[in-house]
Amino acid sequence: MSEGDRAAILLQLDSYAETSVSGNGIHIIVKASLNGRRRNRRGPFEVYEAGRYFVVTGDHIKGTPATIEERQAELESVLAKFLPPPARAEPPAPGPLPDADDHDLLERAFRARNGGGFQALWRGDWTGYPSQSEADLALCSMLAFWTGDDANRMDRLFRQSGLMREKWDTRHGETTYGARTIDVAHRSR
Repeated sequence: MSEGDRAAILLQLDSYAETSVSGNGIHIIVKASLNGRRRNRRGPFEVYEAGRYFVVTGDHIKGTPATIEERQAELESVLAKFLPPPARAEPPAPGPLPDADDHDLLERAFRARNGGGFQALWRGDWTGYPSQSEADLALCSMLAFWTGDDANRMDRLFRQSGLMREKWDTRHGETTYGARTIDVAHRSR
């Protein structure tokens, strides 16, 4: 982060600021919320709302207020510039059509009371979920119900959904991300 960026953030937030223990960083303390934002670090820029400790040095930076100020709008502006939300990729097109038995199962799932949510996930729309991984688990949980916990069928169907991505086959120790997601969905039922 450049000195110009640091100075701009200091000016914009205009609240209590101090030099960090290392002398290389700064702490700016404001009264504001991250409004559920999960991502809190990008390069040397970090922002926390709770659950994080740091040493308060008391080495006040001259020219900044000696008090902690309410700065919600200002923080939102700084976050938009230095910690923008990750870009959402367009969901991949669903895979090949399922076989007849799977087709019947999907038709029943689409017509169910929660069919709208199932259809959205099936198409690859994970709006409303904090991450695509949580949407993957939600779809797998629904598939577990509709397939009677048939892991092979869940895997086959998931691979045809709009949520399918390379990560599904990524190895995690002795298993894959997909197998682990199916196992969690199975255990949560």
